Amino acid sequence: MEDFSYRYHLITRKVTIRNGSFRVYAWHPRPWVMEDTPPISWMLDRVSPEDVVYDIGANRGYFTLALLSNISGVRIFPFEPNPEVMAKLKANLRLNKDKDYVRPVKYALGAEGGTTTLNISWVDSASSIRAVHAEDSGHGIRSTVEIQVKTLDKLVFEEHFPAPQHIKIDTEGFEVPVLLGAKETISQYRPFAYIEVHTINGSQDNEQDIRQALYPHGYSIQRYRMQLLCAPDNKRSKTYS
Repeated sequence: MEDFSYRYHLITRKVTIRNGSFRVYAWHPRPWVMEDTPPISWMLDRVSPEDVVYDIGANRGYFTLALLSNISGVRIFPFEPNPEVMAKLKANLRLNKDKDYVRPVKYALGAEGGTTTLNISWVDSASSIRAVHAEDSGHGIRSTVEIQVKTLDKLVFEEHFPAPQHIKIDTEGFEVPVLLGAKETISQYRPFAYIEVHTINGSQDNEQDIRQALYPHGYSIQRYRMQLLCAPDNKRSKTYS
């Protein structure tokens, strides 16, 4: 039913988060109050007007739209390599104002450029380059698609994307390669990073690997449930309790 509403633009619902609201296509028109918890609460506390945000693993654009509805002039680059989900993200953007501040990007980000296979799970938010994650978290793999991978450093230093002040990373177990491909950007521009932790082989999570990737850059890291707030040591970091 939800995919049907995206395809035929039949059903929309209002989503409220803090002082903002936006509309998305969904299976039911009932209003939805988005939880003001990490990582979105951390982002809403820190992102300023005209900041640049990279929403890496944007899915259908809920975080992007939450920021747009609360913060005037914020510029957002939502990265979503799944073509089916990218179409849904763009459909959601068209429902809302200020979409001119958003530039959707169809690439995946990783440690090096090239192409790779994206495993599309039955739960599209669990689709992943890591087949085991798409299989375990998404109730199986229903298809695959070849996607292009670039490094964040290439986009910033060679393709002249604006440097981010904030990067949110939720790439279903592929968070560390994203960080490894962003070394120069992190070192030079020192963005806040909001990163979701995922399990490895169904048990151990990748928090320590994320910490190791950020350690050379001097970041303070705190965890709330499955979310990490990674703040450069030269910037003030509010805590969450």
